Amino acid sequence: DGNNIIQNVLGFDAVMPEKDNDFRYFYDIYDIRSLRPCNKLIQQSLELIRHSKDTHWLSWQTIQDQKSHEESESLCDLEHLACSIFKRHMEAYDLATLIDENRICQGGAEWWVQVKRKRDIDDDDDDNDDDDDTNINKGSSKSKEAIDLHYDKDEELASAFDIGCFPTLSTVTYLTDSIYSHNGDGTYNSASPTLVFSHIHEMINHGPIGKTMRQTENDEDENNPQLIISHAREGKHLVFDGRLLHGAPSNPLLKQKVHADNNSTTSISIEDNKGLRVTFLVNIWLTRRPSRVFALPEKIRSAVKDSVSNPPTAHDYSGIQALEMIRKEVKKIRVTSRSSDDTKESRIKLPFVSNDATEGEYSDPDDIDDASCLIVSMVPPPKYDASDDTILVCYDKASVPCLEYTMEGESQDEYEEEELNL
Repeated sequence: DGNNIIQNVLGFDAVMPEKDNDFRYFYDIYDIRSLRPCNKLIQQSLELIRHSKDTHWLSWQTIQDQKSHEESESLCDLEHLACSIFKRHMEAYDLATLIDENRICQGGAEWWVQVKRKRDIDDDDDDNDDDDDTNINKGSSKSKEAIDLHYDKDEELASAFDIGCFPTLSTVTYLTDSIYSHNGDGTYNSASPTLVFSHIHEMINHGPIGKTMRQTENDEDENNPQLIISHAREGKHLVFDGRLLHGAPSNPLLKQKVHADNNSTTSISIEDNKGLRVTFLVNIWLTRRPSRVFALPEKIRSAVKDSVSNPPTAHDYSGIQALEMIRKEVKKIRVTSRSSDDTKESRIKLPFVSNDATEGEYSDPDDIDDASCLIVSMVPPPKYDASDDTILVCYDKASVPCLEYTMEGESQDEYEEEELNL
């Protein structure tokens, strides 16, 4: 697989490993069994967000120094996990061979955590129940649950100089299963999944997802527009090209509906759910540190380390151990104009602040039709079994997701006519 990954910071295109040619860009899905149970990591995540919601930095040198028990004691378990993820992907994908040896010491891991609570999911579902049906077609990023579509990048560099600099790889590690909210009829809705679109910052930001500047309407593209849908499972790990558009926008039509009946093929273990959705994020930067991203302050690190109330057990994750990652199966679904009800009214709208959207920025879905806003308009995927936690959706040209601008005081048709005239 390593020979198939081209380091995108240097300006090359990343490509998909040979195991799956249906997705244009690199991605992989793993199960990290050595993380389960994730209790210590969850406790430390909850303590961390009490002090900071920033992203934090681990330098190449710091990561390389974590080779013994004595050296590892200076870091918290979350930092150990970031080090392990960095080392694993550097070795598995042979990333060090892609850049000059003198530059690699400037790279490292940018990491942070996100915690969503069950009440955030319940509040979001209640809001959708109270509103009219048109709300279903809008992304509900007004809720605390949602994370609007965005690009991971050096935020300071983008803000100050309008320059896009992206991590080599972005990763999501789920420390809990999905949160489920009760519908009152014996079924439950999952939390919002992670979405990863086959679209990068340099592509056209209006029209079909994945369209390049050189591509015309008549061009035949062997790679259909694609979307990865990833639902939270404890110990699951998602890694993908760091340039890709992604997020966890909230929309009822993106959530899994499952049954609590243990005899059902679509049942899940509701009782074991912790009422939390905790994700651990690591971006791998090969040649530089993102601006204004610094190491975790020692005072916060000490508080995080002291937050673990119970002594570790033999099953708890230990910092310096190597991560054994086992590839997970991905279910493929193809959406065509014949198989879907693709009308303007049936499409859902997912907020995407702009090409300058940052991690965790929220936009108000009620403003989508009333103000200037960039959205992704897409046909919702067909229903699939709850046991399928990762879905690769391939669209034909007629049903492709699209980036659209909604302009204040101007209809979409008027905007498109103006674009055509220009």
